[in-house]
Amino acid sequence: MNTSPPADALRIILVDDDRTLSLYHAALLEDAGFAVRHALKPSLALEMFSGFDPDLLIVDFHLPEMTGPEFASRVRDSLAGEEAAILLITADEHRDTLVDALNQGISSFLYKPLNAEIFIAISRSLAGNSRKLKDSKRRLLEMNQALAEREMRYRQMFEGNASIAYLHDPDTGRIVDANAAALAFWGYTREELRQMPMAAIDVAPADIRAEGFRKVAEGAARRFEWRQRLKNGEIRDVALFSGPLFYQGKTLVYSIAHDITERNRLASSMMAAKEEAERANRAKSQFLSSMSHELRTPMNAIIGFSQLLEFDPALSDEQREYVGLIRQGGEHLLELINDVLDLSKIEAGHIEMALENLSMASVLGQCLDLAKPIAANYGVTLHFPEGDAAGQTVRADRMRLKQCLLNLVSNAIKYNRRGGEVRVECRDLDGQTVRVSVADSGLGIPQERLAEIFEPFNRLRTQSDNVEGTGIGLTITKRLVESMNGSIGVESCEGRGSEFWIDLPSSGDDAAVESASVAEEKTPTDRHESSGALRTILYIEDSPVNLTLVQRIVKKYRSAYRLATAELPKEGIDMAQRLRPDLILLDITLPGMDGYQVLRHLRERDETRGIPVVAVSANAMPEDTAAALKAGFCRYLTKPLSVSEFLAALDDLLV
Repeated sequence: MNTSPPADALRIILVDDDRTLSLYHAALLEDAGFAVRHALKPSLALEMFSGFDPDLLIVDFHLPEMTGPEFASRVRDSLAGEEAAILLITADEHRDTLVDALNQGISSFLYKPLNAEIFIAISRSLAGNSRKLKDSKRRLLEMNQALAEREMRYRQMFEGNASIAYLHDPDTGRIVDANAAALAFWGYTREELRQMPMAAIDVAPADIRAEGFRKVAEGAARRFEWRQRLKNGEIRDVALFSGPLFYQGKTLVYSIAHDITERNRLASSMMAAKEEAERANRAKSQFLSSMSHELRTPMNAIIGFSQLLEFDPALSDEQREYVGLIRQGGEHLLELINDVLDLSKIEAGHIEMALENLSMASVLGQCLDLAKPIAANYGVTLHFPEGDAAGQTVRADRMRLKQCLLNLVSNAIKYNRRGGEVRVECRDLDGQTVRVSVADSGLGIPQERLAEIFEPFNRLRTQSDNVEGTGIGLTITKRLVESMNGSIGVESCEGRGSEFWIDLPSSGDDAAVESASVAEEKTPTDRHESSGALRTILYIEDSPVNLTLVQRIVKKYRSAYRLATAELPKEGIDMAQRLRPDLILLDITLPGMDGYQVLRHLRERDETRGIPVVAVSANAMPEDTAAALKAGFCRYLTKPLSVSEFLAALDDLLV
């Protein structure tokens, strides 16, 4: 006989007042793997229920205290035994007696004497079914408890959610439930909402709502933005986050809404402000471009004719000095115009950098050539590096780097004392950075004001001097250096001078692009062609002063060129067809037809299609140059003209 059945063995209580027979039946069951207890009377069996939880009761018909069917009825009335199966063992074959027993809670019966195999099989079947029933009821109870807990958590989350939350039926469109935040937002009671369709609140096209919520009900979480109408009639913007929720046997749409009215108003205000700022920026750019053009046009005459006079050998030294001062004043005014335009472009983010590997020896050599005349005029000695700069290379934009260095060097010269020195040094800092420093022996800057030195229009060092300038040179330099991935700094000591430095990324071992040093401007000389016919140039320009200037330049320095002029676009187009010149100089801003339109007319005619056309304009913005070259001009010369550069361009295109 098995003495220790497995823990999950089916459990049976035998109730029989015949001890011998009870022990026999118990032995059969234990050998079959059941866990068995036996009691001689019903009251003892009932006491065993609490600690044993039987799957099957095997009960003799005739028992002390009560009959087997009566015991079965007692068991069925108690909660502890309502799930256990009851097998009645009887020798009474009377039909009515057995029917009454079944009505009293007997599951099945066997007649004595028992067949062991049938007894075991029926016991196993009844006990097994009872165990399955109990397990199913237990799982169902656990599921109900879990469902109740989830329901409670859902209610807590739903009601406690600070966001607007609600459920609606996508099939009927009715609102099923809404939390306190939704009630407060919409202004309805829960009872009112349950009688309303969601369409009474959502202000959105019906087809868009229906299609969106259909996809949500199919399992796809979605985000929507539309408007909702409150009870008081106010319309608010909302963002919805909706997903499916199986609730009370039906798939509903669960939505969390956020009031985004103020956010949208702020976004609209920001967009309007952005558009206004862009309009203002465009207006500023247009104004600066227009002012640049209007200022450069008279500057062309001032600087152009002063150059012609300055190169005239008939002038006395005193006259040449006066002309030189006129030219310097004009060039200074032009420099101020360029500085203002540069600052405007930097602030608008329109500065483009052409970074390349540069030899510092080459760049510093060009700066030295340009700084020498300024230093001589102020009586300042320049000390530029030689050997130590030869091996340094940086990654920078050549033109902008030269502009930055010239600004620092010219400042060091102009804000120096008479007979002072400017020392420029170049050295490697850490293998990755090259530092160029410019030190002067001037008055210096107070320590407490160094932080202001790079602010625009702040001329700290000119409170008691007469140095010309706009006060934006250092601002431009700082921003250009930073655009080249570098940095700029300053140290100063009152009474001893200042030192500015620029740190730029080293280009390492990469080869640096070399460029010849800028030569000083030389006096133009006349060029006479030894052979061949005169070359014809047509200049279309509405300003008589500008026409006169170019006529004087060509007549004085290029007698091998013949210049024809036209003040009106139509006149110029007709002359081009008739003369078929070798080169056309074309102003951009003309009356009735701009230079681009004139160029298109020239390109449409067989007689003039192949003639090179050079734009000569006071529009000096980078986008102006780019647009002209893209349109088909072969060169773009800006006013005021440099006589030497102008003649070089003519020679390059005609010789």
